[in-house]
Amino acid sequence: MDSFWINIIDEIRLLFFLNRLMIKQHLNLVADWWIAVAGMIIEQGTAIAFLGVIFYQVDVIQGWNLHEMVFLLGLFVLSKPIYRIFFQGAADVSRMVLEGSLDQILIRPRNPLVLILTSRTNPVAVGDLLLGLILLFYALPHLGVKWSLWRIVYLVALVMGGSMVYVGALLLKGAICIFVVKLEAMNALLQQFQQYAKYPVSIYHPFIKATLITLLPYGLASSVPAAIFLGKDGVAWFAWLAPLFCLGYAMLMGVLFQWSLRFYRSCGS
Repeated sequence: MDSFWINIIDEIRLLFFLNRLMIKQHLNLVADWWIAVAGMIIEQGTAIAFLGVIFYQVDVIQGWNLHEMVFLLGLFVLSKPIYRIFFQGAADVSRMVLEGSLDQILIRPRNPLVLILTSRTNPVAVGDLLLGLILLFYALPHLGVKWSLWRIVYLVALVMGGSMVYVGALLLKGAICIFVVKLEAMNALLQQFQQYAKYPVSIYHPFIKATLITLLPYGLASSVPAAIFLGKDGVAWFAWLAPLFCLGYAMLMGVLFQWSLRFYRSCGS
C-alpha cells in the first residue's frame, strides 16, 4: 500500500515538472502567446454578443435572465484553464496514433497517461482565466448571491470539476482512436456538445440533455453547477455532488484509456 501511494505522488510530481517545462517553453514565444489569447477572447466575445442579441428581444430564457446567463458562460470559460494548462495533451491522442508518435511514449519507463497529458500546454488558458473572471465579477453583483467560505470553496470545486470533464471526454475520444485510428467526426461532436454547455441544459431535447450529464457531461461543467449555485428550482439534491461526478468521470475515462492501450497497434511514422 505504501508503494502504491509513493508511485501516485511520484506521478503527480512528474506531471507538474513536465508542465512547468512546457510553460517555460511558451513564455519564450510571447508574441505567439498574445495572438492566441486575443483569438480566444474574440471567439468567446461572439458568444457574449449573441447573448446580448437574444436578451435584447426577450427578458428570460427558461427562467434564466441575462446576468444568470453571463454567470453560466463565465463558469463555462473558467472550466478550461486548468485543462488547457495541465492536460492539453489529451487532445492529441488521435494525432499521436495516426503519426505513430505514440510509440515513443509507450517505450518510456513512465506512466504513458501522464506523459500524454503533459505533452502539450496551451497559452490560451490565461485568456480563459481572465475572461471567465471578468464575466463572473460582472454578473455576481446582479444576482444577490450571499457569499460564505463554503460558497467560495464550492465555486472553486465547480471550476476544477469542470476541467475534469474536458479531460475525461478527450480521453474517451483517445480510447476510441486506439481502435479506429482516425476519428475526425468525433472532434466536431465534442465541439458541438461543448457549445451546448454555454446554455442551460433544460432548454434542450431530453436526449441531448441526458448526453450532457452522462456520456459527455459538459453540462456538469457549467449549466448544472450554475443552477445549483444560483438556487434554481428543480435541481436534484445529488447535483451538489457535481464536482465529484466530474472527477469520477475523468478517472473512469483514464482507466478506459489505459485499458485501450493494451490493443494499440503502431501505424508507423
